[in-house]
This record gives sequence, structure tokens and C-alpha cells, in this order.
Amino acid sequence: MRPMATVSVMTGIAGSGRAPSARGSLLLMMVLAWVAGSVPLVGAVLDWFVTYFHEISHALVSVATGGRVERLALLPNGSGFVLSSGGARVATLLAGYAGAFLWGALLYRLGRVGHVAGIGVALGLLAFMVLTGVAWVVPGDLGTYAILAIMMAVLAGGLWQGDRGWARTLVMFLGVYVLVRGLDLALDLHGVMGMRRLPEAARHNDAVFLAQATGVAPRVWTFAWVAFGGLVIYRLWRWAAVADARVGGSGRGPGGGPGIGPAPEEGTGTGTGRRRARLRVVD
Repeated sequence: MRPMATVSVMTGIAGSGRAPSARGSLLLMMVLAWVAGSVPLVGAVLDWFVTYFHEISHALVSVATGGRVERLALLPNGSGFVLSSGGARVATLLAGYAGAFLWGALLYRLGRVGHVAGIGVALGLLAFMVLTGVAWVVPGDLGTYAILAIMMAVLAGGLWQGDRGWARTLVMFLGVYVLVRGLDLALDLHGVMGMRRLPEAARHNDAVFLAQATGVAPRVWTFAWVAFGGLVIYRLWRWAAVADARVGGSGRGPGGGPGIGPAPEEGTGTGTGRRRARLRVVD
């Protein structure tokens, strides 16, 4: 009997050598990300990834500009915060949403490279979460540790079937979700739209903190983030169009393999001796 080809939403037609277009897979994953964000339990877990990349961006820029991260916290309601001292305050505050958009685009593009790249990225994220958990999470913060453990379990689940492309698909989907949800949250800072609104978003958010630091209205920062997020998505779409043009009718994906388808307020902390360091919270 002649074997029958089977169709998979994410991997195209098995055994045919054909793969969905890069633009098709990107569009499909954006739709799936929007739908997944509306599913209570699934959306809650995925939102932790968005918050993690948001807060890690704050932390990395703080360290890069000479600051020190005192605490990283992830909360059950999907929010989080970073407590830092020193560094460039405005750059650190700007980095949350902007960094999340860049993380999302990077994850998607790396996932498109191939199965091995997807496995490598998933392993890298696992190691990075362990490192940041040890370095920046307060030892007694069991809630943050539990959330990190759940996120790591999701990544481990993708690695469990990594040879079947699950790790690659998961990395790509997480990247798209971080982009879509990050844009949604930026818009939601002023109640424009949203899959699920976080509590007290209008009173404690980066736009308000930036307004306090610069005197520029929060809405200006919100529009800047939305514009940047839209630009990142547009550039990702253009990259997908170029990828489709390169493969043409060859049916080969990037890299020569089959393509894959589609809180808080400021406070003060006490240093050693009589020195007192100014601490700040960015959420």
C-alpha cells in the first residue's frame, strides 16, 4: 500500500519536502498566540515568559550601565519587578518593553534556523533562567522560584521531543507570543486594548516611572513602545518575505532543512557601614 502523507499544522507535509512559507508560519503563530493568551491557564504560564524577558531586559541594561540588580521577582498575577541601584535610570526603564520585543524577534529567528538551533536555544534559556534565579532572586522568594520552575518545565517538555521539532516550534512560538503580548500590554497601559489587563497597570508601570524621571507624559512613552513593537514585527515580516524569496520553489527551509510552520514603588536600601544606596523598582 502506498504510504499516505500526513499534514501537521506546524511542520507542513511529512515526507513531501515542502514547508509552509516563512510569512505563513509567522502569521499562523501570531493568530495562535492571540488565541492562547485568552486561555486562562495557558495564558497565565505564557505571560510569565513575557514578564521574565521584560524584567530581564531591565536588569541587563541596569548592569550594562554600571548598576546593580538587587532583586528579580515574578508574581502569580503575571506581573513582576526588578529592584536595582545605580546605572542609567531612563535607559533601564526604557529597556523593559523594547527588550521584550527584541527577545521575541530573536527567539523566532533562531527557531527558524532548524531543529538543532531550537534545541540549543531551549537549553540556553534553561541555563539562563538558572543563572538569573541564583544571581537575582531573593532566597526566600518561593513564588518566583516556583514560577521559574514551571517555565523551565515547559522548556524541558519541548526538549523531551526535540528530535521531532518540538523544541524548535516552542522557541518560535514563545518568541511570537512575547512580541504579540508585549505589544498588547504596551497598548493596554492606557486601556487601548488587551487580552487580559494586569491589575493597577495605570498606576504602576514603566511609562509612569519614566514620566516621573523625565517630565515627559506617560502616553508619549507608551506610543514610542507601540511604534517600536510595530517596527520590530514589520521587520520580522520583511525578513520572512526575503526568506520566502530565497527558497523560491525549492521547498527547503532556512539552513537547508525543511521549514517549520507556522508594583511597586521606589524605596531606599541600606548599604554597608553608613552608606545608603538609592534603590528603585521597575516593573
